[in-house]
Amino acid sequence: MRFTTDTLRRNGPGDGARAVARLCAPAARRRGRFAAMGRSPARVFAAACLAAALLAGCGGKPFNVKTQVALPAVAGAPVVESPAVRLQAAVVRDEDLLLETFDANLILAGVLPVNLTLTNRAAAPLDLRKARFEVRAPDGHSYKAAEAKGAFKRLIKYYEISTYSKPEYKKSQEDFATYALDTARPLAMGESRQGMLFFIVPDRVIQASGLKLIGVRLDAAQPKSAVELQLN
Repeated sequence: MRFTTDTLRRNGPGDGARAVARLCAPAARRRGRFAAMGRSPARVFAAACLAAALLAGCGGKPFNVKTQVALPAVAGAPVVESPAVRLQAAVVRDEDLLLETFDANLILAGVLPVNLTLTNRAAAPLDLRKARFEVRAPDGHSYKAAEAKGAFKRLIKYYEISTYSKPEYKKSQEDFATYALDTARPLAMGESRQGMLFFIVPDRVIQASGLKLIGVRLDAAQPKSAVELQLN
């Protein structure tokens, strides 16, 4: 069995470290001189395996985010329409897809990813720079969408990554940000745009049912109006 960083990404830092120890310790026991010397050398060898696995990425990217890949729209995702916009969105809970795309388990790290398709139904371009999104939990608490940089930093903190190349960190962060909904450009009449919204929320919210996506400032004629979509 071969250890890969996917173990850490999928299970988190604590479980990953234990997994390395489980994988490396049998190899230590196969070494006759370690068996003769008792448990301590085996532990040292397991620790060395973990250090080697973690240091293998030194100077590299914190996460190997796939580039130029658009996440598929979620089939049967909830839809809501207003005179100005149409929203179709769903929480991405496929952890295998998240690992394959972001090289990280966003759900485990407390980042709720929402795949959104937004369509402008108004007779004028929509300035998305003013748009705001939040997730409302069943208990009434609301959580504002985080910038992609904030979600990325959350992953860094969760996985306890402290050694990396600054240029590669920036590249990894930029690759991550390409998946976020583009709010810098106006949405033309009749245009649809797909992207991710990231919400940093407690675990109880990630696991909860009855979540709502709230979009505000999506109607130039009624800037204070809100559009609500039941996510689950």
